[in-house]
Amino acid sequence: MHCYEFCHIQFTPRNQVKNPRACLTEKCQPLRQRDNEKTWKQKHLDQYDKEYHEIQRDKRTIEIEDILKSLLECLRAGARFLDKNIEFKNFSEVEEKIT
Repeated sequence: MHCYEFCHIQFTPRNQVKNPRACLTEKCQPLRQRDNEKTWKQKHLDQYDKEYHEIQRDKRTIEIEDILKSLLECLRAGARFLDKNIEFKNFSEVEEKIT
């Protein structure tokens, strides 16, 4: 006889599944799932640290702002080169958010 890891009910194992960790009850499966998630988080803690994600988010924001600034400058330079009058009203809102 074997015993499930979470609900501790004894059972006779089938040939297909040698050592199941959880039975099919509504109580046992959520416990198994939470345990799997906890184990996964502990295993991948270095890669998925909250501070790491915040730093990466800030880097992406800075990169996007730099791209927008250079794009707006290119548009202004092109407009000056072609002697075209382009209104930057919509772009000025974006530029205000950047700076």
